[in-house]
Parts: sequence; C-alpha cells; structure tokens
Amino acid sequence: MKIIKTPMTLLLTFSFILLMAVPAWASDDNTDPTASYYTLSQIQQMAVKQNRISDKINTGLDLLEQSKKALKNGMNTLNSGTNTLNNTYSSAAAKTNAALAQIDAALSKLNTAMAADPALAADRGLQAQKMLLEFEKQQLTTNVSLTGLSAQSVGGILDSAYDDLNGQYLDYDAQADDLEKGSQDVDNQIRMVCGLLFTKTKELEKSIDLLTEKHQFQLKLYEVEQVKMSIGYTTTTELETKKQEAAQTALQLQEAQNGLKMIKRQINNLIGYPLDQELQLAEYVVGEGIIDEVPVYNSKLVSEITDQSYSIQALERDIKNYRRQIGSMKVKDSNKKQALEYCIDLKELAIIDAEQDLANEVKKQIDNIKLTGDTYEQKIQACANAKTKLKNAQTSLALGLISPLEFRGAELVYKQAELAKSNAGYAYYLAWQEYDALANGKLTDIYQQYKTALQP
Repeated sequence: MKIIKTPMTLLLTFSFILLMAVPAWASDDNTDPTASYYTLSQIQQMAVKQNRISDKINTGLDLLEQSKKALKNGMNTLNSGTNTLNNTYSSAAAKTNAALAQIDAALSKLNTAMAADPALAADRGLQAQKMLLEFEKQQLTTNVSLTGLSAQSVGGILDSAYDDLNGQYLDYDAQADDLEKGSQDVDNQIRMVCGLLFTKTKELEKSIDLLTEKHQFQLKLYEVEQVKMSIGYTTTTELETKKQEAAQTALQLQEAQNGLKMIKRQINNLIGYPLDQELQLAEYVVGEGIIDEVPVYNSKLVSEITDQSYSIQALERDIKNYRRQIGSMKVKDSNKKQALEYCIDLKELAIIDAEQDLANEVKKQIDNIKLTGDTYEQKIQACANAKTKLKNAQTSLALGLISPLEFRGAELVYKQAELAKSNAGYAYYLAWQEYDALANGKLTDIYQQYKTALQP
C-alpha cells in the first residue's frame, strides 16, 4: 500500500496522470473473467477511456485561454494608447517649448534695446509688440499646462483600465490553474468512483442472494407455522409474526434490487454502455489477514500532506496574485490597494482554517482506516466461527440431531457472516482509497458527490 511519498511540488500541468494503485491486499487478478464478466481494473480502464469530463474541462480551458488572449490584447492596446498619448504630448510640448524659447529670445532682445535707448522704450509700437509677445507667452504656457493635465487625465483613465484588465487576467489565469488541476486528477477520481460503485454492486448482489434465500426460508417457516396452527401447536400471533417477517424481507429484497439496477446504470454510463445493458461483474477478492500498517498521525505527516494540498496551494497563489496586482498598479489608487490588501488578509485567514481542517481530516481518515481494519478483522473471525458452527450443524444433520430446516437456518447465519466480512473488506478498501487521495493531494469532489448520493 502506498501511503505517502516524499513531498513534491504539485504544479498544474497535464504531464501528470497517475493510475490509482490497487492496494496490495486487494486483487481481482485471480478471477478468470469471461467476455461478459468484468473485473474492477477492466471497468476502471474502460471508464477512463470513455471519460468525457476531460473533454468538458478542456473546452473550459480553451474558452479561458481565448478570454486571457483577449484581455492581453486589450492590455497591449491600452499600453499602446498610453504610449501614443505620451508621445503626442511630448511632441506638442517640445514644439510649444521651442516657440516659447523664440518668444523669450525676442523679448530679451526687445527689453535690452528698450533699456539702452529711452526713445525706444517710449515707442508705443514697441510697447505694443512687447505686450503681444508676453500675451503669446502666457497663452502658450497655459496651453502646455492644459495639454499636460489633459494627457495626465486621459492617461490615468487608460492606466486604471489597464489595472482592471490585469486583475481580471490574473483571475482567469487562476481559474485555468484550477481546471488544469481538475483535468490532471480526473482519471484518478474516475477510478475511485469505479471502486466505489463496483464494491457497492458486489455488496448488493450478495445481499440480494442472501435476502432471496432468507425470504424462501421465511416462507418455509411460515408454511410450517400454518401447519402447526392447523393442529393447534401455535398461536395466531406467531403465525402473523412469521408472515410479517417474510413480507419485510421481500420489501428489503425489492429495495436492494432497485438499488442494484440504479448503480449498474451508473457504471454503464461511465463505461459508455447503454444504461440498461446487462452488466456482470467478476468477484473482487479482498485479502484476509493482510491488514496494512496504519499511518501514524503526527505533525510531520500532517506537514507532508499539507505540502500536497491543492486547496492550500490555490490560496497561496491567490495571495501572490493580489500582491502582484498591488506591485504592478499603474494608478496608485489607495482604495483599490486597500481592497486587495483586505483580500490578502482573508486568504491568509482561510489558509489557517484550511490547514486546521486538513489536519482534522487526516486524523479522521486515519481513524477510519483503523476502525474499518479492526472491523474487517473481527468479521473475518466471526465468519470463521460461523463456518465452524455450520460444520457442526452439518454433522448434527447427518446424525439426525437437527432437521433440514434447522440446518438451512445455520447456512443462512454463515452466509450472513460472509456478507458482513465482504462488506467490511470493501469498507477497508475504500478507506485506504480515500486516504491515498488525500495524502497525495488529489481532488475528490466528483467522488464525494457519488459517495453522498449512495448514502441511505
């Protein structure tokens, strides 16, 4: 059983597709399936091959990439507009400054001449020329200021729009990361779902077999009770009890048959078969007496699993993106900066909660492995005891010490113990399956939906 590997960085790429390992204690390779019987590994392979979830994820990724490309083009256009605006303003300002320089030179010469010659200073024509030059200088100076303010205002609008697009781009990029992670883990989830549905199918098939025999046995007991009633060896209450017991078992049998039909339809859907096509599954043998070593819950184990957690990695990525937005803001908007800093605070608090929740989940799943493992061992022993009692009953039957009907009751007790053992083995298998996914940072959202749907 693989429990934990050394921590490794889980980058969201398509290069990692891991087939879910079948635990060492569980194998269906010893089954010799015919063309109409499918093993668990065959069902898993068929479901992965038929997988349509990846196609939907890839479609979503394509749409996101198109949106990111459009945003990037918009950002480039805004940058280009800002550069054009700056260049236009710089060119206009250079020309205006050149004109101002010429006016300053003319005014300087005129002032020098008028200062040297009182007659020129008193000349009304020169005075008017000087006033005209000073007016033109003031007008050009005002124009330069207004143009600068206008360019600054328009540039601010463009820069603010750029900041908004940049934030949206980073958000789309994060969504693409999440979809890629989903695509990366979807095959593993499909295998987990197949394991869940396959074992549940075998549970129901065995339950149906047992309930069928139990119902027939109860009908036989009811017939016996009717005979006893006819000769006065029982009561109406006892007869009615036997009848109600048989009716209750018949109801349980019908419910189990309906449940089996529903689950087989789900498996057919996963492997691409018509929903109501006949589907026969080979026996799935869970090894007896091979209970794996349970992981030891400690801070080191929790730390290693935390390093693998994608949900925590996603929160850390979001914080990094918010900080990137703050650092790359073209418009130093204090309100936007404060809002982003508030988002960072929320994500940091979310990481603390996520780490605690993960530590609790690790503890919960390890406890579940212990519980299901102990239960499985107990059911193995109980089944062995029931088998011994059945052998004793067989001996008693041969000696005429018990009736065939009583022996049939002993057979049902043994088959009930076998069913309980098998179900306990499946529960132990699923406990390890869920722990392996958690320990290796795999998503299980799809699997959990199936599991919830199957709960009574």
